[in-house]
Amino acid sequence: MIVLAMVATLAAIAAPNLILQSRRGKEAELGRRLQLVRAALNAFHSDLGCHPTALAQLEAVTVTQCLAPNQATITPPGIVRGPYLPKVPLDPVSGAAFTYSPASGFTVGSSATGTDLAGRAYSTY
Repeated sequence: MIVLAMVATLAAIAAPNLILQSRRGKEAELGRRLQLVRAALNAFHSDLGCHPTALAQLEAVTVTQCLAPNQATITPPGIVRGPYLPKVPLDPVSGAAFTYSPASGFTVGSSATGTDLAGRAYSTY
């Protein structure tokens, strides 16, 4: 009985620590994945002189349409050197796709709501 009480006490102490470590890992992975997607967006823009209409275009070998800086749909003037990513990663915090907003300056961000352990909003990553 005493052994069970000791095991339960140790588990109660360790469980919150494991949850925090998991969350820290997801937040660090969020930063890495966003950096990867943003680099692919920059490479796409550098090669073609336009922006993808959706993040899925980063996986494409050929691109028939893209967005000019004024958000008009155009035929890419450059040579597509894709795919820029083998697969667009998901947001590790929310488990959903990243947000991509051509209307906000072609930005990509976390789809998670709330704040990280440091109090920073996921939307500002």
